[in-house]
Amino acid sequence: MAKTLSEWVEQAGRCQFPVLASSKRKLSELLDNEENIKVDDLVNMARLDPGFSIGLLREAGIRSKRRREITTLSHAILLLSIPATIDFFKRLPVLEQTVTTELAYKIKRLYFYQHLTGKLAMNWSMLRKESENNELFTAGVNRDFLYLVLYLTEFETAETLYHFSTSSLTMLEEKEQELLGNSVKELSKAISQHWHLPYLVRESYASQEHNPKLTGINLASELVQWLYVHKRYDYPDKLLERISAYMRSRDEKTHTLLNQTIISTFRHTHGKLPAGSSIRAFMSHPARLVEEKPEPKPTLSRKQQLVNCVMKLRETDAQSSPAEPINEAIRTLHDVLGFSRSAFYFMNAEEDCLYSPVTANNAESRQLGKVIISLDLNKLFRRLMQKETLVMIHEGNKHKYMSHIPPGLLSGRDNEPMLLNSITINDKPYGCFVICHGSNKQQFSEPELKAYKTIRHELKKALNQLQNSHTSRVA
Repeated sequence: MAKTLSEWVEQAGRCQFPVLASSKRKLSELLDNEENIKVDDLVNMARLDPGFSIGLLREAGIRSKRRREITTLSHAILLLSIPATIDFFKRLPVLEQTVTTELAYKIKRLYFYQHLTGKLAMNWSMLRKESENNELFTAGVNRDFLYLVLYLTEFETAETLYHFSTSSLTMLEEKEQELLGNSVKELSKAISQHWHLPYLVRESYASQEHNPKLTGINLASELVQWLYVHKRYDYPDKLLERISAYMRSRDEKTHTLLNQTIISTFRHTHGKLPAGSSIRAFMSHPARLVEEKPEPKPTLSRKQQLVNCVMKLRETDAQSSPAEPINEAIRTLHDVLGFSRSAFYFMNAEEDCLYSPVTANNAESRQLGKVIISLDLNKLFRRLMQKETLVMIHEGNKHKYMSHIPPGLLSGRDNEPMLLNSITINDKPYGCFVICHGSNKQQFSEPELKAYKTIRHELKKALNQLQNSHTSRVA
C-alpha cells in the first residue's frame, strides 16, 4: 500500500546516506594534517560524493532551523564548522560495506549522473555570465536525491520506476501515484522543504516562478535523465532547441558544449564513479545521416574497375572537394574488392575527433556514418592519428583491440577482419580508413591488400595535390 506524504517524509528522515569508500580514504589522508584542513577540501569531497552532499545539506538545514538560508556546500560546512562536519562524516556508513555489490554499482552510477547534472547547470550559468555558479552546482548535484532515498529504502520500487522511465510522461506519473501515493516531484518538494534544503533545490520541483537558474537546473536534470535511461547522445531535437535558447547559442554549438562538459565529467570522475557504458556509448554516438540512392553496380571486370579508379584519382581536378576522390576510393573498395563496410573519417582538430565519414553506398556502410569517434576517449584511434599507421584486426589479435573499437563500428560477424589505416597530409593528421572485410576469414588476402594499398597511395597523392592547391590559392 502506498504511503502518505508524511510517512514518506518520516521514512526519508531515517535514511542514512552512505558515502564512498574513496571519500573515507580521502578524509583519512586529510586527517594526517588535520590543522590544515580547509573548507574547499571538504567541498571537493562532497562534490564527488552526492551521498555525503545530500547528507551534509540535510544536517545543516535541520540545524539551521531556518535562521539562515543555505545555498552552497561551503555554506553548509561553515554553518556546521569544519570539526563538526568531519565528525558528522565519520558517522556515515560506507556504501561499499553497507549494500550489495550490485546495488553499490547502481548507486554509484546514479552519483555519476547527479554529478553531471551539477556540472551542466554550473557550466551553463557561467556561459550565461551569471553569478553564484556554485549555487547551481549544489542544486544540480542534489536535484534527484529522492531516487537515492528510494534505492536505499524501496529498492524494488526504484527499479520499477526506472523501467517505466522510458514510457510516456502520463504512464510514468500514473505509476508514481500507484507505487508512491504521490508524484516524485511532490515527494521531493515536501522532503526538501522539511529538511530546509537550498532554495534552488526546493523550488526546482514545482515552482511557477520565472527564474533562469531554476530553468537551467530543470533543463540539466531533464537532459541527464534522458541520458541515464537511453545511454545515447543524439539528443532529442526539441530538448536541444530549448537548451540552445537557454544558452543563447546555435544548436550545433550547443551540441559541442554539451559534449565538452560530458567529456570533462568523464575525466574528473574516472576511477571514482562508474560510467563505463556511458563512455562506450559516447565513443560512437550517432550523427545525422543523409540517405543516398543506391548506384547500379558496374559491369566491367574487376581489373578494369581498379584501373579506372586509379585513373580517376590521378585526374582529380584542382577545384574538386576532398570528398570526391575519397568517395571514388570508397566506392571501389566496396563494389570491386567486396568489402562489406568501408568508410573514411575526417579529422576534426578543433574537437579532437574523427567524424563526417564518406561511406560506401550500402546499408551496412551507411551505419558507419552514424559514428563520431572522440580521440579524447579512445586510445587506439588517438595513437593511429599520431602518425600514419595501418592496423589489421583479425581472429589472432582481436583480443588486443576489441575493447577500443566503438560499438558502432562492429558488425554481427564475430571473426570478420577489420583494417584501420590513418593518413597524414603535409605531416598533419587528415583522416582514417575503417574497412570491414565482409566474411569470417582469417586475414585480408595478399591481392586484396595490394589493391587497397594502390588505391590508398593514389588517393593520398590526390588529397596532397588538393591541399597544396588550396594553400597556394589562399596565399
